[in-house]
Amino acid sequence: MNEHPKLNDVVALLADVPAANVLHGQEGTVVDVLADDTVLIELADDNGCGYAITPVKTAKFLVLQYEQEVAWGGLKGIENSDCDCCSSQNGACRFCLFQFVS
Repeated sequence: MNEHPKLNDVVALLADVPAANVLHGQEGTVVDVLADDTVLIELADDNGCGYAITPVKTAKFLVLQYEQEVAWGGLKGIENSDCDCCSSQNGACRFCLFQFVS
């Protein structure tokens, strides 16, 4: 459950919304907070053209996290210098994170 989704959060639907012809798994953006447990989500195609705007209860979607720092922060004792390909970068690449987690 999402306690307090914010404007512009990217979300994935956990359930179909038949009234809007939207299926679970589709991604959208929170464009308005209607109530404590309901937000307005806009869904757009790959070109950014919106094709649906629908109210959704917070229990029916998951806020997606795209920040690399969230995943990197959970890896204890691993430094960027442990990685040959990204030691000079500000954080590890996705390949290295996969290697360290596996």
